[in-house]
Amino acid sequence: MVIGREESALLRLLGRLVEHTCTPEYVAATRAALMTRVPHRSVQEHPRDDVRAGVPTGWTPLSDGIVESVLTNYRHQINQSLADRLRQGGCYSQPSAMEFNGRVWFAAGRWYEQVWVRNQPVTTYSADLLEELFVEVNDRHGWT
Repeated sequence: MVIGREESALLRLLGRLVEHTCTPEYVAATRAALMTRVPHRSVQEHPRDDVRAGVPTGWTPLSDGIVESVLTNYRHQINQSLADRLRQGGCYSQPSAMEFNGRVWFAAGRWYEQVWVRNQPVTTYSADLLEELFVEVNDRHGWT
């Protein structure tokens, strides 16, 4: 199970409630298992000069009059209908956070996100699952 910062806080609160009904050993084992950050095995970081580091040439932003984002930090959710559209290729999504912006696309069976800070691309990540990509990028660059 992979968790972000908000989930960690909720799990700590839940753990306090559970402590009153479970044995101390069970509580300790459960807390250790939940609080351990499992690395995302499929996530890779690509250098800026890597051919996979940017949106494929000719692809356009996903929009219907407004910029649409497949990822949202506000609700920590993935918009599955937009993810399905990205799987078809030819377009990308532009999620934004307080500390960075991104460009997300699907190509060659993997999800990619190019991270931008202060109008400059800084790195690109790829993963087998969009959920893994979302958590990894936000863990490294900020959840807000």
